[in-house]
Amino acid sequence: MTGLVITPKGMEDICCKELMELGASPAPTDSAVTFEAKDLAAECIVAYRAQSALRVMHFLCRFQAPSLDEGIESLSQELKKCDVSSFFLGKSFKVETLREGEHDFTSPEFSAKAGELLLSQCRTSKVKMEGYECLLLVYINGPVGYCGIDLAGFDLGKRDYRLFRASTAVKAPLAYAAVRLGTEDCKKLLDPFCGAGSIAIEAAIHSTGQAVHAYEKSKFLFSHMIDAKKIFSHKPSKQKFSIVASDAAMVNLSAAKKNAKIAGVEKLIKFSRMDLEWLDIKFGKKELDAIVTCLPTASRLLGEAVVAKIHREFFHQAEYILNGTITALSARPLTPPLPVVHARTVLSGKQELYLTVMKVEK
Repeated sequence: MTGLVITPKGMEDICCKELMELGASPAPTDSAVTFEAKDLAAECIVAYRAQSALRVMHFLCRFQAPSLDEGIESLSQELKKCDVSSFFLGKSFKVETLREGEHDFTSPEFSAKAGELLLSQCRTSKVKMEGYECLLLVYINGPVGYCGIDLAGFDLGKRDYRLFRASTAVKAPLAYAAVRLGTEDCKKLLDPFCGAGSIAIEAAIHSTGQAVHAYEKSKFLFSHMIDAKKIFSHKPSKQKFSIVASDAAMVNLSAAKKNAKIAGVEKLIKFSRMDLEWLDIKFGKKELDAIVTCLPTASRLLGEAVVAKIHREFFHQAEYILNGTITALSARPLTPPLPVVHARTVLSGKQELYLTVMKVEK
């Protein structure tokens, strides 16, 4: 069976690596990754556990959508080749369209037309905007469209633990990407600008293999399609590396602790209120293997000179306490005083962010 994962642009290779760890065989496309799985249950495992996913669908067809009419006609022809009745016949459903790029139609317009197509093939089905049993997901990237059955039924990039906010907020899939780039052979990780705790929490989930949506089981639509008891019975393993989350602002640290408790990982993270100047007192020389963080960026409340001073102190401290890599998310490209071993851009919604990996030598 074929599935498809929508992941933030720039994270396709990280998503592929995670899919292989979950037993799937991936192949990247633009802002999405198709994968082969042995059965529908294996696809559902990806939906339940993947930290890099925004949406996961059981793939039905690919079609061309240069315009609304041509897109609907192409989708109609492709859907006729698919066994949609086995999923939708006699069930309530909704159609949702996601788009990347410029089009001469809106997402609701395409969804309405696609819903009519589905009803023509499954006459005993009915449309419901809430409380539906199945979700037909249409993803259009430029002129190319992908259609499938959304296995979760909600945005997997949003986390139920993100209830308490902080001045620094990193979207969970991007936090996961930074963790994956920065924790190869890691034994001890530090996030010194932890904010609301996304990086530390995603690191803790990754380090134990915990299902990222373990506390949202009732929301998954695939429970209407298969017996999900075995999937939901997944248990985390032993923690692979230790995690320290610190921040100079107590309000941020408090938010991070509360979010970690909601995520069920508060015991896997050591929290500490700490100014940058004290890092070399708190940690021994070359004690850490990895620093993964979101560096402060100049804003209306934080001037350029202040940010430059923070960055200087951060890199100065890192050279003493670290024997490994710094992986930093930033709103602007970095020109660090350390060797850059990897750099890429990733999209957070429509905002472009920068992921930079730097090496601190022995």
